Amino acid sequence: MMICLGGDIVPTKTNEHFFITGDSKALLGKELLDILANSDANIFNLETPLCDKLAPIVKCGPNLHAPTACVKGLKAMHITAMGCANNHTLDQGTKGMFQTKRLLEAQDIDVFGIGRNLSEAAEPYLIAKNGRRVGIYACAEHEFTIATETKAGANSYDALYSFDHVAELKAKCDYVIVMFHGGKEFYRYPSPDIQRICRRFVEKGADLVVTQHTHCIGCREDYRKGVIIYGQGNFLFEQSAFCNREFYANGLLLRIKIDDGCKVEELPVVLDEKGRLALAESLIKEQIMHEYRKRSLEIQRNGFVTKCYQRFARKTIEGYLRIPLGYLNTNIILRIANRLLKRRLYYWLTNRRHRLSFLNIVECESHRELLIQGLKGVTKII
Repeated sequence: MMICLGGDIVPTKTNEHFFITGDSKALLGKELLDILANSDANIFNLETPLCDKLAPIVKCGPNLHAPTACVKGLKAMHITAMGCANNHTLDQGTKGMFQTKRLLEAQDIDVFGIGRNLSEAAEPYLIAKNGRRVGIYACAEHEFTIATETKAGANSYDALYSFDHVAELKAKCDYVIVMFHGGKEFYRYPSPDIQRICRRFVEKGADLVVTQHTHCIGCREDYRKGVIIYGQGNFLFEQSAFCNREFYANGLLLRIKIDDGCKVEELPVVLDEKGRLALAESLIKEQIMHEYRKRSLEIQRNGFVTKCYQRFARKTIEGYLRIPLGYLNTNIILRIANRLLKRRLYYWLTNRRHRLSFLNIVECESHRELLIQGLKGVTKII
């Protein structure tokens, strides 16, 4: 059995017309299209609702959408299933989510990772061929699109349940793949917590764990009897407004061969400036894989993951400190002063006691739970 697993897909203004016309050759090129055509299953993460009438939910960050006609291009790419457990699946409300599901299923593209409630969203996707069964489990970190017992949305990663879900799936299947939508955008290494989570999935029976959402190629860890890909990168998602092209334009298509084992091959893909994707050519391919292998070796070093993440956190903490300062973020004089002072002003505006209190609120489970419920109440999103 051959399965291709790809990263995030979002039709954008650059390539939207190719999706609408179903021009898969323009979107992917012949060589890449042939790989998908000859695969038994092709599974991707759809990072946007498909809808023509917008009804954006209240959230921070962009509310994505793509025209319903784009489903024609998805079908032409030989996609067999979409994992939709991500932080954008409810961007246009539950109507947008269910409309997307109906559109995909009408094109014989299966949908998993979302549902009318948390129980339905947690249902895995099953593939059976030649006497072998493969189960695929999709879950996402908590943002604005997570299902609950009574609310529709995406399946959440939950330490109390997700590992048990994988263990139960392994008892029914020969092989298990986990699509975990989490991690920090544009960071190429796992955080210590992400590494622990992914390793635990393997310990519970996953043969392959793939983290998506970071929009960049990360690294690989062969852990026990499983494979972990920390950061698959995008498949088709042009993000020039949000980040450096180096991040979003390169991704990995995973070709998974299932026979007497689960063998994972990484195929680098590159997005051009017209929103068209192709297999990376020899020189670019070698450069991508060289850096990928280098990072994969780095995370094997004792203490590297923790120290690297600590450095990254020191660079990004000021952005988090700005949030509780509220109106100061919009004060133009303070913003100019902050730049002139090399972005240390917000750090100076909080003393050690304030930072310790903030740390305790977000680190302590009870404080964090109360903070979350309180913020939902005052922003009227409960």
